Amino acid sequence: MTSPAGLPLTSRLGHNAIAGYAGTFFSAVLNLVFVPLYVHFLGAEAYGLVGFMAALYAALTFLDVGLSATLSRQLARFRGGGYTAGEIGRLIGTFEWVFVGLAIAFALGVFAFSGYFAHDWFKAHALNLNSVRLSVCLMGLIVAARWCGSFYRSGLFGLEQIVWVNGFGIALSLFYSAMILVVLIFWPDVRLFFACQLLVSVVELFVLRARLQASLGKGVPIRGFSVQLLREHGSFSLSVALISSLWVVVMQTANLVLSKILPLAEFGYFSVAVAAAYGVTLLYSPIGQSLRPRMTFHAARGDMRSLQELVLLVSQVTFVVSAPVALTFALVPRSLLYSWTGNSAISSQMGTVLALYALGYLGAALVTPSSYLQLALGNLRLQIIGRIAVVILHVPIVILATLSYGAWGAALVWSIENFVYLGLWVPIMFRSDLPSVVVPWSKQVVTQSAALGAAYFVLLEFRPDRWSGHSRVIDGLVVLGVWIVFAAVALWLNPNVAKSALRTLRGLKLRFFPQHMRT
Repeated sequence: MTSPAGLPLTSRLGHNAIAGYAGTFFSAVLNLVFVPLYVHFLGAEAYGLVGFMAALYAALTFLDVGLSATLSRQLARFRGGGYTAGEIGRLIGTFEWVFVGLAIAFALGVFAFSGYFAHDWFKAHALNLNSVRLSVCLMGLIVAARWCGSFYRSGLFGLEQIVWVNGFGIALSLFYSAMILVVLIFWPDVRLFFACQLLVSVVELFVLRARLQASLGKGVPIRGFSVQLLREHGSFSLSVALISSLWVVVMQTANLVLSKILPLAEFGYFSVAVAAAYGVTLLYSPIGQSLRPRMTFHAARGDMRSLQELVLLVSQVTFVVSAPVALTFALVPRSLLYSWTGNSAISSQMGTVLALYALGYLGAALVTPSSYLQLALGNLRLQIIGRIAVVILHVPIVILATLSYGAWGAALVWSIENFVYLGLWVPIMFRSDLPSVVVPWSKQVVTQSAALGAAYFVLLEFRPDRWSGHSRVIDGLVVLGVWIVFAAVALWLNPNVAKSALRTLRGLKLRFFPQHMRT
């Protein structure tokens, strides 16, 4: 069971990918359970505030200046012998000072504008202004804490501590879920909801920091500040920062416009649909977490053949895990929303939005192998050029589409631009960085997309979404059946992935259920 390049798939993904998918699966289950509860107990307006917090978190990446991605890359190089213990400890300490300072400045800025958001930005009716203002203040603290935590998490990913990070994430999620369930049942107040999130975010921050120090060992103290180190890594960090900032503009422009023009309850409905579509991203992100440090490792050694093998592997597995889900969401969006939330208003108003956003996230997923490659090589020039071009076109178009057509217009622009970028710009980036991968990658994407596209149009003739809204059980079975068809086609197109997946499952069975237990 090998990858297209002839390498064992399970050995390359290994425990890191399995742990990543365990964490992702757990997060998906929690979203599946809790998002409808949030809407039910707190109300659609409160969930609109949750959606706005996601936009705030994305906005904070403007202040990242690429340091978290740089840290992950340099720690991967440290493992390959690129740094001494003293150098890497001082580098982490320098970045840490910058992160903490920017986080404090961001939180203070949110406090300063909380009154404006409560009185002039949101169109709230059920929530009182004081509750909205305090919620916004808590959001600022939550986002700052999570952002600092993401810095330490990036460092642990660079050290390939992915199994531990995901295990800790699952344990913390269990604690948070139990706490928030009590709050929803007995004290369904949006302010207490955000206070619980703040507590969990602070705990996560300190534990991740302690784990990073422990993983480095006592001989690598995280301390110090060096302007020289900032200058040395400034070029790469600023390049990553520019790409991240441009991506934030592309993803969040519509959210900010909609949070201003829509009633807060309707923006809450929109946030539910986008949260569902984001599940496509959750499926392929563990691939990057598992293999990105390995790409950097090979790049540091100049092993271009291994880089090509990893690019094709990432592309193949990303397609298998993402495409069936995205196409299911696109074919039966109303059935999925109703089976998930039991809210007919959300399913009827946001079905098209979910379909278009899911397809857009699929396009974004297929772009990621080229992004991982450029990050590993430290050559981000073409990514920057491509993202600048997208932003120049995106911002005026999405604002016009959002003002004219609301959420539907924003979703359409999101979907189209991701596939245009995939088809026009990604081959150019591959041709510049790794020319030998262009033909096999293009063949892989085109043939598999065509086959799954044909399956989509065949199923469309049966109009499976016409039963939506009558029974959550029936809608759930329809969604499951459609996904099974798409998944079967994707695995048929990639038999090596299917065989390797079975091999992995057998290995897990033997590990957790030894022969004497099964007999």
